[in-house]
Amino acid sequence: MAHNKLQHYVPKFLLKNFAIPESDGRSIVVGNLTSKTFHERANVRGQCASNYYYGRDGKLEKILSEIENFVSRVLRTIRTSGTLPEEGTKEWYELTSFIMIQQQRTMGAENEANVLATSLYRDILRDDFSPELLAAITVRKSISPLERVQWGVRLTKDVLDLADVLVHNHTDLEFVLPDTGCVFHNDWARECQKEACGTLSQGLQIFMPISPRHVLIKFDQAVYTGHHRATVNTSSLADIKTINRLMIASADRNVYFSGDSETRRFLSNFDTHPRAPSSERVRLVRLKNLTSPEIATAFWPMPIRFSAKLSFMRQHQSVVFIPSAWRDGMYRATAYTKRRREEPEWIRTGHYSVNALSPPDR
Repeated sequence: MAHNKLQHYVPKFLLKNFAIPESDGRSIVVGNLTSKTFHERANVRGQCASNYYYGRDGKLEKILSEIENFVSRVLRTIRTSGTLPEEGTKEWYELTSFIMIQQQRTMGAENEANVLATSLYRDILRDDFSPELLAAITVRKSISPLERVQWGVRLTKDVLDLADVLVHNHTDLEFVLPDTGCVFHNDWARECQKEACGTLSQGLQIFMPISPRHVLIKFDQAVYTGHHRATVNTSSLADIKTINRLMIASADRNVYFSGDSETRRFLSNFDTHPRAPSSERVRLVRLKNLTSPEIATAFWPMPIRFSAKLSFMRQHQSVVFIPSAWRDGMYRATAYTKRRREEPEWIRTGHYSVNALSPPDR
């Protein structure tokens, strides 16, 4: 049985939503953030894809295709109706699961996993090799796409408590799509030095552009204002620029857009946009119990130190006055049961010292 050789880690249906209008979904403009250039009329089929990315047997590719076919219909309905699925429906759950899978399956997520694995192996071997040899150790393909997709599915239940809002863009500037598909952020805890963008983190925000005119945002309603399942019609250019800068900052290498002149003008100021791909924002740490020999190794996904203030999503006064240093490692109320079940008490209560094994370049 023949299988697709070119397999996408950002689905083709999502890329097509940002395609050049007259191309019938076949061509797109690529903003390369590394070379700081534009690739005009790039073939959508060749973007965010790699040969046999999910394996040659086609099994995982087939499962993902079924998920994508369903979610593509859900997103089409969202775009045309301007409303989000009812909480508790199959559409709502599958869309949430799709977002979590998307966050885990990209090339950027693979790079992040490789950075962590490399740091871990270097730490394990630090007493046996010289610094020069340790520096030469690099781990590739540390976690398979199947394992990362499975991890995304397992994490879905962690974010079901987040509220949803749909942003409808009425400005001349279009939304751009990063090569990560979605972006995890935490504006409330952006100055934190510990985990702040984990699935259980208090203040978590998840952004997913679904068209040049629409962005879906999941957010912690205990931290940010906003009505669950609301549609925000915005003509605020500042809001659209903020969301786009967040997409640019988080992208691994590329952002995609339709070729719109206003969006091109905004993107062309490459040097003015902050950059912080996820592989540069993960920290591998060793935690040591303060009163016993117990140790544990953990990784902390760090937030982007970029203020993503939005006019329609402000922070509640009740959390604004919590000192930034206290926001490190704070978790949503709905997450405590999971943490109590899965973490030792000395980690859950912060009774440890921290030794950073891979501090990110900030």
